[in-house]
Amino acid sequence: MKLVPDGTVHIYASKEAGLLRAKDMIERMFQEIEVNKVYTGKVVSITAFGAFMEVLPGKDGLTSRTSSKRATSSLPSASGSMKKAASK
Repeated sequence: MKLVPDGTVHIYASKEAGLLRAKDMIERMFQEIEVNKVYTGKVVSITAFGAFMEVLPGKDGLTSRTSSKRATSSLPSASGSMKKAASK
């Protein structure tokens, strides 16, 4: 990988699978959380009003219990529409 001062990122790989994986990882690092988009992620905490889950690397979002299909304290992941998002 090579970073250029103008912000361009060059990715080099010997196999296409590695190239695509690296590209996906870089895109996810800089991706913004979209309100009302459905995400799947690890639940980091549960409150009375919903569950906070890691939606993207280093970015948590709040999903309400009513919109989440699986937000319970016994499950490691949940999915739902994001109502509010915050960066760590």
